[in-house]
Amino acid sequence: MEGEAASRGRILEQSRKGLHMTEKDPERQEERGAYLSLAQSLNEQAVQDWKEGHAAEAEKLLRRALALRIKVLGPVHPDIAQSLNDLAMCLESQGQYSAMEPLLKRSLAIYQRIFGEEHLAIARVWNNLGLLYKKVGRYGDARQAYERALALYEQFQGPRHEDTARVLNNLGMLSYYEGLYADAEVLLKRAMTLRESLLGAEHPDTANSLNNLAMLYYSQGRFERAIPLYQRTLSIYEALLGAQHPRTALALNNLAMLYEDQGELERAEPLYQRALAIQEQALGSEHPDMASSLNNLGMLYGKQGHYARALPLLSRAVSIYEHTLGTEHPDTQLIRQNYERLQQQAEQQDPGAGQDSEQA
Repeated sequence: MEGEAASRGRILEQSRKGLHMTEKDPERQEERGAYLSLAQSLNEQAVQDWKEGHAAEAEKLLRRALALRIKVLGPVHPDIAQSLNDLAMCLESQGQYSAMEPLLKRSLAIYQRIFGEEHLAIARVWNNLGLLYKKVGRYGDARQAYERALALYEQFQGPRHEDTARVLNNLGMLSYYEGLYADAEVLLKRAMTLRESLLGAEHPDTANSLNNLAMLYYSQGRFERAIPLYQRTLSIYEALLGAQHPRTALALNNLAMLYEDQGELERAEPLYQRALAIQEQALGSEHPDMASSLNNLGMLYGKQGHYARALPLLSRAVSIYEHTLGTEHPDTQLIRQNYERLQQQAEQQDPGAGQDSEQA
């Protein structure tokens, strides 16, 4: 770890020097190459940090890489568009949705100016815009973006490619959130089959498809199909990504939800607690995924009649969602309703409990 920290420190120091030197507008090709090489090193370190769940550290490196590239290449260049896209997706992993759209649209505009409307790089940005729009509840915009991405991927890479599978998966999840379960199942199964064929059964993307298909079955009450998929998802994530990775937390959370709905509250509680601890460590206390886990654990405590433990968790969840998604987002409204319902139940049990919990 000391070697990794020292390496990161050297890269940061070099980037500061590079930014200072580029203010002189270097003309020599050797200097330009050195700055671009440094930007690439920063980007590679950022990707490594990002994969390890250190998104805040990755963001700093990506911003430095972007600044270096703009100094050397100017504002309109494919590498600038790629850097903007990478930075946007790093912000997405931190739940900073409002900052994503201008970066992605700027990236899209650069690519379109250079390549026109049809290019493989443009497909990636459309997919990421679709992801953003789905996150903030703009489902119509999300579908248009995903369909544009899918058409471009199939045009340039064919129907059997991992990028095509990714968009099919995303379209399937969009259909799921819209309540179009039959459409969702077709798309999610197609994505899972492609991923197993192209990437293998023990791959994080395959696990992602397993998880999403399990979510669909869970929502339909088909628990006997959902359980083995959730368990397999958790096993793959723990083996490939580690026990403290955000995706592992997601799998724990989903499996806990299923146990809870089957009435196995004591089995669900430690999974919720473990998921919450992982997310707080890896994502920070204000990430939207934290809000979801806080809600789930809070509702479990509510079922157990532990309102003094439940209400502070739900209050935190409402606050996080209002800050990141806005007060009118469906998820914000749902968790606020959960909080108000539990508060009423607490007051019926003990007239002073609701007020005390709200202050806590």
